[in-house]
Amino acid sequence: MGTRPIIGREAEVDQLERVLAAAGSGGSRLVVVEGELGIGKSALLRHITHMARERGFLVGEARCCELTSGFPFDLVRQLLEPHLFEAGPEEVKRLGDGPCGAAVDALVSSSAGTAGYSLMRSIVALLRELGAGRPILLAIDDFPYADTVSLRCLSYLLRCAGEIPIVCLLTRRTGVRAPDGTASHDIDEHPERSTLRLGRLDEAEVGEIVRSRYGSADAGFVAACAEATAGNPFFLEELLGGLSGTDCPSAAGAVRRVTPEALPRRVWEWVFRAAGDPGVMVISALALLGPSSLSALAATTGLPEHVTGLAIERMTSLGLLVGPDQPEFVHPIVPRSLRRSLAAAQSGSGYGPHRTLPPAVERTLEPLWSIANLRRAADRALADEQQIEALSFLRRADSLRPSGGQKLEVMLQIGALERLIDPQRATCRFKSALETAPAAERLTITCAYGDALQEDRRYRQAAAVLKGALNHGAGAADPAGAASAAGRLLCLAQLFPSDDMAELAARYGPLAEAHPAGRGLTEAVRVVRAAAEGDRSGAVPSGPVAAATPLHLLYLGLSFIWAERFDLLESLLSRADGAALPHLRPAALTLEAMAAQRSGRPAAAYAQAAGLYTPEAGVSDDPLTALQLSVMVDSAAYVRQQDIRFPPPAAAPDMWLATVYRASLARLTAERGDHRAAARELLACGELLSEAGVDNPAVVPWRSQAALLFHRLGDPVAHALIGEETELAERWGAPRAHGIALRAAGLVQEGRARIERLEESVAVLTGSPDELELCRSQTDLGRALRAAGMNAEARSVLYDARALAQKMGVTSLVELVHFELVRTGARPRRHHATGPQALTSSEARVADLAAKGLSNPEIGQRLFIAARTVETHLTRVYRKLGISSRAQLHRALK
Repeated sequence: MGTRPIIGREAEVDQLERVLAAAGSGGSRLVVVEGELGIGKSALLRHITHMARERGFLVGEARCCELTSGFPFDLVRQLLEPHLFEAGPEEVKRLGDGPCGAAVDALVSSSAGTAGYSLMRSIVALLRELGAGRPILLAIDDFPYADTVSLRCLSYLLRCAGEIPIVCLLTRRTGVRAPDGTASHDIDEHPERSTLRLGRLDEAEVGEIVRSRYGSADAGFVAACAEATAGNPFFLEELLGGLSGTDCPSAAGAVRRVTPEALPRRVWEWVFRAAGDPGVMVISALALLGPSSLSALAATTGLPEHVTGLAIERMTSLGLLVGPDQPEFVHPIVPRSLRRSLAAAQSGSGYGPHRTLPPAVERTLEPLWSIANLRRAADRALADEQQIEALSFLRRADSLRPSGGQKLEVMLQIGALERLIDPQRATCRFKSALETAPAAERLTITCAYGDALQEDRRYRQAAAVLKGALNHGAGAADPAGAASAAGRLLCLAQLFPSDDMAELAARYGPLAEAHPAGRGLTEAVRVVRAAAEGDRSGAVPSGPVAAATPLHLLYLGLSFIWAERFDLLESLLSRADGAALPHLRPAALTLEAMAAQRSGRPAAAYAQAAGLYTPEAGVSDDPLTALQLSVMVDSAAYVRQQDIRFPPPAAAPDMWLATVYRASLARLTAERGDHRAAARELLACGELLSEAGVDNPAVVPWRSQAALLFHRLGDPVAHALIGEETELAERWGAPRAHGIALRAAGLVQEGRARIERLEESVAVLTGSPDELELCRSQTDLGRALRAAGMNAEARSVLYDARALAQKMGVTSLVELVHFELVRTGARPRRHHATGPQALTSSEARVADLAAKGLSNPEIGQRLFIAARTVETHLTRVYRKLGISSRAQLHRALK
């Protein structure tokens, strides 16, 4: 039975196989296998010993370590004792009576203390007897740690074995060299010695190992594994073992998060053995703080520079570090795992899954826990998107009672992280801090307090807190804080149409503009006001912008969506994502859902909005919730979710942005047959928007929606409403709003006028990203052409509409257009049931993310849907694409 090949070591195995094949000619052969920790020396040794046994070799195996290096004759016993005991009592007696007697006595009585000449000759004789003409393989792992007596015997054996066919296969870690004059040095200097140096695995070899475990793996996952482990087989196995408990182990994102439980303890053991306590301190400091100079590490750990340098040198020889002047980790998975254990130690949470810090290591590392080091460790954790770890480090820093500016900075950092996890706790922290804060810090803390209140959906209270602080005249002591607070207050004021926004702008606008901390916020206010009022020239910022608060991001994003500048929106969201500010994520994802809904992807829009919305919270006093619900209502019919029960209009918050949701509900009311109630609700929305100065139909096309209802009710006010909206939409200039107004204008007319207006709508919407609205206009135009007896023209338009509906995966529209085509006399084929074209928008979005290597939880987090929903979508995707695994997705979607 053959041995399994070792992936990535084929050349080395071939070379050693040739050594074994040549052993029959007699004489000794010595091969030393070198490599860094975890590179696979022991695995190669086991592979070759198995191969030698299959070929009839007498095999002696031994593993050396520091613990046994002080026991004389230990290595020889490991090599020969098993064979001697297998021989049986009579054979042992026979051997003991001959030239092998001294060796047998030493092995049986455990009395050997020195390697005299007679003992060494006796060992050679014993090997000849045990081999009985067979070639012999002595496989010794970590031979530099062997006892001195055994090494002298081994050195003699290699030089004086005569015609005995012996192969000695030894391993040692790179960088370990024996002093001159020792038995180990004699082995190094053996004239027949050859050396095999094991290198790291390349990405293709890593891929082979990954696929041998999972059956298949995409390129992104393999690349992530190769990067995290730097091609080290041990670390790769630890990584894959750590992934085994995850939902989707073959996802690139999972690789960046996993921190194998056993890895830190093993690394600390290696380091302690090689460099003692100084090594443990230095490697832990590097894990916490990142690449640092020798002098910086010495200052951080409190060790002398020469001691620090020696520790770095020894860990470099282990293969853990690279770069003596600015050392850094070779394998990214190592600092991540060490830092997770160190963070767990700071949290005081006991020995949890990642609590692998041995007590002795904790005591050794005590000098590292300064406020500055803990804050740097928190920054490193945040860079890796590990908020819980960062919070553990910061809370430990806070427990050390920082003073001066550090106290404020640490408190703000803790509060910023807490408001993501527990906003109420963050608000309590900031409120308590305000009671004792000096005047120079009050406005800065007030801004953080206001942000936490917004995170907890208490917008009015946040506005009151900011306004109260500004009215107490704290701005002189903190101009930046005053500008930031004023900018935040103006952002909040935009939410409530009942507030006197002009007065607030006059009073606090100059204060916000006086410092860069407030200018970005006031620019967002100007942009959203211009967009809401239909002033396209002021609705786009003059240059690139970066959001500081959720409302800041929301206002800029809404302006871009209403203007159909999805390029600017993508850039804005990309900068927000790159800034690693988690508190912006709900607003960013809400904007993504709105963008999906307004660019003809209703299924994706519904899935994302539904994942963001929390039914238990109701509508609440929150613009994000109102916008999420609006997307869900507008997309529900296209994804067959018409039976969902939404909160009533009365539950909507008293904000003009909430009219977006109320108008969507009115359309739903009309679809259920109550046209008069729906029209009344739309007029109420219009009044609220007018009070807030919002005239732009791109925000809510309430006039065209109401006009269609009044037209059905026979009320002539329909024409006045539609005329006003058409004029406003044309002035605004965005194709979607203009195309919707033109469609409504056509539907309230008859005959040729209807067709002409609908043709205009189709022409305008052809330049819009919203293919759903284009499809609706094409369907209405086809229906109008058929009614006018123009069946051939109707079929041409309807086939275009059908192609769009199929592309978007909107089954309800496909069926509607199919029905209209049949009425024109056409005999259209049914749409695709398989292939990429058969995927709904939601399925396509999930499939695309899965093909990019995201796990089910990551996809669920990105789209804000449950992991089980992701699984359901993928099951349908696999069926429609005719595949059975994630690895096939990329090719199947092409």
